Amino acid sequence: MAENFDLRDENILTVDDVLKYKLLGQGNTAEIFLYKDVTVLKLFRDGFPQSGIMKEWNVTRAVQKVYGRMPKALRLVRCGERAGILYELAEGQDLFRMIGSNPFLLLKAGKKLAELHAEIHKKEIDGILTVKDKLCQEIGWVKELSEDEKQKIIDRLLFLPDNKQLCHFDFHPGNIMVSVEKTLVLDWLTACSGESAADIARTCILLKYGEIQNGDRLSKLILSITKACIRGAYIRNVLRLSGITRYEIKQWFVPVAAARLSEWLTEHEKERLLKLIRKHLYE
Repeated sequence: MAENFDLRDENILTVDDVLKYKLLGQGNTAEIFLYKDVTVLKLFRDGFPQSGIMKEWNVTRAVQKVYGRMPKALRLVRCGERAGILYELAEGQDLFRMIGSNPFLLLKAGKKLAELHAEIHKKEIDGILTVKDKLCQEIGWVKELSEDEKQKIIDRLLFLPDNKQLCHFDFHPGNIMVSVEKTLVLDWLTACSGESAADIARTCILLKYGEIQNGDRLSKLILSITKACIRGAYIRNVLRLSGITRYEIKQWFVPVAAARLSEWLTEHEKERLLKLIRKHLYE
């Protein structure tokens, strides 16, 4: 498929009357439908830039050539003036929901997370955004840091190791789908090529600082405790499996946390990340 596409292209699958399909979920940018009982249709909202759709399509297609434990992107689709991507159906429950129904799985979940991450990092990939380019770009978008702080972070980033390892960069229990038959890793839009320690640092930061936008105090507390338990087991096992040291991971905390500030976060998470960044930036 070409790098760009025209909705009038006859090679693009046409979907009619999408309302007859089951709506599985929706967000700010897309709706997710169960399509013909065996695939998932991610239909982007009207006006969503085609460049964003093509980025997701190209990155996912590139990753699935080197890593098989993921729902494959099958076709570009159109529905009237809207465009989307048809994916393989990922059946089962994500790790967070599994833990919610059985808290005794907490430590096993952390170990499973580490094993999957180590498996991903055994793969190498070219032709997608590098870790350093991704982080530099996102740090540039951050409004909570001064230009001087951003430059100091980028200067530090450029001296960190380079590699070509496959990195997911949004790797957390909510993106791990488990069924009786197989385990799949979801949502590869953020995938990049680089040093695996950066990807591990990102997961550590998500598990320690990540917060839900909505929810009462009790649900947030339960989530925080759950992630802390998973994080401990994850770190122990990923260190053992990867051979990477805590120091190598820690080197990436500042640039990864700074780039995280470019996302839509709660004010409390932003405050905690800024505290982390400024604590270590001037060490």
